[in-house]
Amino acid sequence: MTGGSTYIVSLPKEWVRSVGLRHGSEIYIDVLPDYSLRIQPSPLGSSIPREKEIIITPESLPIAIIEILSAYLAGHGSIRLRYENVDIRDVIRVIETARSKAIGLEVFEEKDREIMLYIIVDTSYLTLKESVEKLTNTTRSMLEDLERLFETGNHSIVGSVVERDNVVDKLFLLAMRQLNQILSGKLSPSSQGLEHLPQALNLVVFLKSVERIADHTVLLAKNLVKTRFISGVDMMFVELFKLTKNMYKLAVRGFNKKDRTYASKVLKHIEEARLLDNRIREKLSVDGVSPEVFLILDSLRRIRAYSIDIVEATINSIHVTEALGPPKV
Repeated sequence: MTGGSTYIVSLPKEWVRSVGLRHGSEIYIDVLPDYSLRIQPSPLGSSIPREKEIIITPESLPIAIIEILSAYLAGHGSIRLRYENVDIRDVIRVIETARSKAIGLEVFEEKDREIMLYIIVDTSYLTLKESVEKLTNTTRSMLEDLERLFETGNHSIVGSVVERDNVVDKLFLLAMRQLNQILSGKLSPSSQGLEHLPQALNLVVFLKSVERIADHTVLLAKNLVKTRFISGVDMMFVELFKLTKNMYKLAVRGFNKKDRTYASKVLKHIEEARLLDNRIREKLSVDGVSPEVFLILDSLRRIRAYSIDIVEATINSIHVTEALGPPKV
């Protein structure tokens, strides 16, 4: 304490030298949700270079889409693509595929053997919390449409389910990008609705589980239109699907509310679903059953398994909150 009113914390000399600070240098202090202070030698988020350069060659072409999406996830603001000995049509296909999977990825400039992509996402308009909410709601609506397909056999519903899976994929990548930006210091956790940084791991498990549930919903829809159920099991399939859908809804609600009671309700459905699944398989153990029927059962089982993963992430998240306490404002 100096002067009777000013508190001072000294900076370690080795750290000051390693980051290139000297007398008169500015440092940046960020107040985190738990009231701890983060001191940085440069502005928040500057540790991530704004531009990422990717060189596409015939050898790297097969993984070019992954490279672009990884740069998007890492939080770069722009991606400079340079291509050598590669047909421009192949490069355009790579870009269009990447753009179909990522929100805010746009082509802004084209030069000889070079294309500049910019990532335009307003995180003040769509926060991490809102991205997660839209992702879970879209997946829920896919399951609700699939229920109508089970009940009515209306094949036109399949297109709607597939289309919304593309939305889920985009929201998943956006949420993961926002999460990376939080962990790297580019975004404030509190501004994005994240209470504690250790909860990021549980959120990743949650997001991936929801994204995989959406994928299996698409598989269900496609397999449903390829087969007809054996007489006597149609309603059993509908019952099993409704049970599976309810497990997802309860699991997501429990995660959002951080409420153990929802997790308990999901776990109570496990044995009921297992028994119903076994009954259906026994009735289907006859010759001439199309393989798609068993693929449907497999997808339903996997959706229930991912719902259990969400339950585990919920319990883990609750323990983090209990250990660190509620977020301070």
